[in-house]
Amino acid sequence: MRRTLPISLFVAAIAAGATGCSNGNAPAVRPRSYQLVSYGGAALPVTLRLIVESSTLPGGPTVTCDDKLTASSLELRKPAQFTQTDSHLLVCDDGRPNGVSQQLLRGTYDTGADTVVLSADVGSGTQYVSLARISTDGLTIYRREARSTVGATTIDPTQLVFRSVQN
Repeated sequence: MRRTLPISLFVAAIAAGATGCSNGNAPAVRPRSYQLVSYGGAALPVTLRLIVESSTLPGGPTVTCDDKLTASSLELRKPAQFTQTDSHLLVCDDGRPNGVSQQLLRGTYDTGADTVVLSADVGSGTQYVSLARISTDGLTIYRREARSTVGATTIDPTQLVFRSVQN
């Protein structure tokens, strides 16, 4: 009987195996705090999506809202646990007050020489996996995946650049 590794373990194994490819100068991955400074090359705040609501009444108003990411923090903690907190602002053109919200994501991480694989089980058979590289002053997530137990995977290659915050 042939056994196969789940994809998340496969990715973690590849990241861990990268240790042998390191130049020996890779920064150590250790618990610390990071703040997002760039999303896809743009400074914050950045519009993640545009929401358009059209009236069902003839001649009724159309409302447009921007969902903006205003901040994101990433905490790598012991033992191999992480928390990411995203702050959002919903700005609409119909005069209503702006809506403020936060999203919290908790999970685990595995490390390689200069890599980190963040994994979070978000329920309903969905797992979020982020692949990142560590530098001396920060962390760059270069690939995010949403994996489903039914086999579908959504990939987002948008780079998220985080800078280390002194603890």
